[in-house]
Amino acid sequence: MDVREIVDRESFQVWLENLPEERRYEWAVTLASRAALRVFPFWAAEMPEDWARGRDLTVLPLSRRILISAVAVKMPTADIKRASASAAADASAAADAAAYASFATFAASAAASADAAAVSAAALPTFAASAAASASA
Repeated sequence: MDVREIVDRESFQVWLENLPEERRYEWAVTLASRAALRVFPFWAAEMPEDWARGRDLTVLPLSRRILISAVAVKMPTADIKRASASAAADASAAADAAAYASFATFAASAAASADAAAVSAAALPTFAASAAASASA
């Protein structure tokens, strides 16, 4: 299946399932990171608001989490593995912020993708161990 044939959720799922298994995780995190980056300007614009300051939300933690999720797939160092484990906690706050900002369904969907990317990145150590075991077998 060619990438140009992806037109909806179902065709995306078919495309992802047709990738070699060792590439699926990488592509899923890459695409989720891109979705998070697309909604990031909307999320960042809300940070000066009272509701965000009341929750101690700032731009830096989310920026860090998005970048860690993206880098952890390609270069999983020990530091990145530790940082990716903490990414899931802040991703939840990002999802709340995007939903609260109410920038239509797109913003909420992109924040959920960021949350999924962070959760996937947090699972990277388990995935890497499994891949290493498979490769050595």
